[in-house]
Amino acid sequence: MRRSYLKPLIDREFFQKLDNLNKAMSNLLDRNTPKHITEIPGLQEFLMVVVLATQTIFRTITYVSRDDGGRDATPPTLELGLATSPLVRSLMELLFTIVLIKENPQEHIVWFHEAGWRELKELRDGLFERYGTMDSWQSQLSQFQTNLDLLAVAHKISDSKQGAPNLINYWPTPMQMLNPKNKYLSKEGREFLSTLTLLYRSLSQDHHVSGAGIVRIYAKLLIDEKDERRDKVLTSLKNSNVLTAASLLLSVYSEINDLVKFDRNAALAYCWERLGVVAYEARNLYQLRYQSMLANSEGGV
Repeated sequence: MRRSYLKPLIDREFFQKLDNLNKAMSNLLDRNTPKHITEIPGLQEFLMVVVLATQTIFRTITYVSRDDGGRDATPPTLELGLATSPLVRSLMELLFTIVLIKENPQEHIVWFHEAGWRELKELRDGLFERYGTMDSWQSQLSQFQTNLDLLAVAHKISDSKQGAPNLINYWPTPMQMLNPKNKYLSKEGREFLSTLTLLYRSLSQDHHVSGAGIVRIYAKLLIDEKDERRDKVLTSLKNSNVLTAASLLLSVYSEINDLVKFDRNAALAYCWERLGVVAYEARNLYQLRYQSMLANSEGGV
């Protein structure tokens, strides 16, 4: 992370604060999660996975986007940085999910886990239908069923729902969350997440390698290697994803900090303000939601 595009633009204290936040979020969830979170079955574990997933995705993006090789003989090629859009979209999906969970933690965390179980159940059934008569698949299918049974116990999925998984609603996609016909989000939550619609669609186009995604990202690879514009164009696209990823990481952390009441407000506000100097997305997100959210109490890392 320290060798990414961000280093020459943001001071060292930013990275120190961000490193401390990374450590603090996972450590606090593991060791100091307050009672109002642990009393909701499945919520602490969910938040821990979200934090670890966010950190892993962000580190991967910055690793392939860094400007020097570090301990490696050579830095990653600029072309590798173009392939990070799907990872940035994953961070955005995590943000949508955590915002929806916050709307009603007691009910929505149950829905989230049950919906996950249903999708795994449908995958297992599909595999059984296709490979159930093959000896080479028996061990894998048996282990899959064992894991499903353990998840059903862990998340207290009723016998009736296990027998009829269609009783469980699928977890909504970001666009389904924003559909006004669905009453999943509060007015405030829907208005905030709606501001991310255009960015989400752009990242989805990149992810699906649609015609728009081809033009926006991968068609740039057609620029002749001798053309002086090539490096500038590829660098700009790579850097844009890094900055967006950093903004989304701070968004996820700010949501969790607010939900759990870890009181990391000062450190988060500092990172938002520093990142906002070089990233429009960070400045916009901070002004829309997180500046007021973090102003409610003081704290630091």
